[in-house]
Amino acid sequence: MPNYLEQFAAWLRDLGAQAEGLGVLISDERLPEPTRKALVGAVNYLFKPLDLIPDGIDDLGYLDDAFVLRVAALLAVTEANLASSDGILPRLAREASDVREFLDESGRSPFRAWL
Repeated sequence: MPNYLEQFAAWLRDLGAQAEGLGVLISDERLPEPTRKALVGAVNYLFKPLDLIPDGIDDLGYLDDAFVLRVAALLAVTEANLASSDGILPRLAREASDVREFLDESGRSPFRAWL
């Protein structure tokens, strides 16, 4: 089992750069529209005042945002068939498996269908 505290802290430290990287991809018209829409939704989630975990909670408030970026990346990579490529999108998509494992090791999570 990974050390989630260290891993999630690293994700949170890099959250701005991750969002910026996805923002650049949103404008890439070579990507399919459904892929870009998934990324727009994820980046938009960062700016929503109502989250699963309120942003004002120190050291935890943006964790759900980091999760959403990874799940959206997984959806986008699957849609655009980019799993074998390099870059931020496939990296975040690979990390979505850690989100799944953390949220539900039992296999009964409602998130299972998305991950």
